[in-house]
Amino acid sequence: MRLPPRIIGMMDLGKQTCFNLRAATPLGEILKYLVNQQGSAGYEAATIVAAAATNMCPDTIPYLESQMNAPPPPLKPIGTR
Repeated sequence: MRLPPRIIGMMDLGKQTCFNLRAATPLGEILKYLVNQQGSAGYEAATIVAAAATNMCPDTIPYLESQMNAPPPPLKPIGTR
């Protein structure tokens, strides 16, 4: 039985997400990639990350939790870099 290309594509996104989580890529960067490069909506990107961590790489859940509980970066004044 062959899987439809759409399912294979989602599995590949899950594998890539696991790779990025294991490489300690910041969660924001993973989400931005899924939204900007893969065309996912924000809630879809979050769902992909959660599903990948839960089903494909549960060893990354502590890292994911630490990213979600981290304080946000400080705000910079407008007009500065």
